[in-house]
Amino acid sequence: MKSDIRSHINELLGDGKYQKFVQAMLAEDDLGLVIRAHLHIEHRLWVFVESTAPVPSAVKRSGYAQAVRTALTLGLDDDFETSLAALGKLRNKFAHEIEMTLSPAAVDSFAGALGPRAKRAVQYTYSTLRGKFPGKPESIRDLNPKDRMGVYLITIHQALVYETATMRERRAHGARYPV
Repeated sequence: MKSDIRSHINELLGDGKYQKFVQAMLAEDDLGLVIRAHLHIEHRLWVFVESTAPVPSAVKRSGYAQAVRTALTLGLDDDFETSLAALGKLRNKFAHEIEMTLSPAAVDSFAGALGPRAKRAVQYTYSTLRGKFPGKPESIRDLNPKDRMGVYLITIHQALVYETATMRERRAHGARYPV
C-alpha cells in the first residue's frame, strides 16, 4: 500500500481530533486558551520526537523545554524555535501571574516571534477559518487578542502535525536517522 503525507495526517488527526481541538481553542478564555494549547502543542512535539527518534521506545517525556530541544535536534524546522520558546514563556506568565490576560501587546509580541513560514501559514489558516465563521474581519490584525492568539496556536499545532506526517512519510520510504 502506497504511503503518503495525507494518510499520516489523517492518522494523526482522525476521529475529529482537529475539529475538537479548534473548537476547544475558540471556546476557551485567555487562560484556558494558552494552557490548553500549550498542552496540545507539547503533545504534538513529543509525537514528532517519537516519530523521528532512531529508537522511539527510548524516548522519555520530560517537559516542554526538553520536547522543543529534542524535536529541533531531530529535524523539526528551525522556523518553530522562536514561536515555541515564546509559547513557553507565555504559558509560564499565565501559570504564575493571576491577573494575566492576552493584551494586544502580548499577542503582538508572540506574533513577532513567528518565523517566516509560520507567518505565511497563519494567513492561510486564518483564511480557512474565516470561511467557516462568516462575519470575521478580513485581516487577522483586526481580530480581538484572544481570537488572534487562537489562530496563531492552531497554526502551530497544524504545522507540527504536518512536520510529523512529513517525517513519517520519509521514514516509510526508507529514510534513516538523521532524516
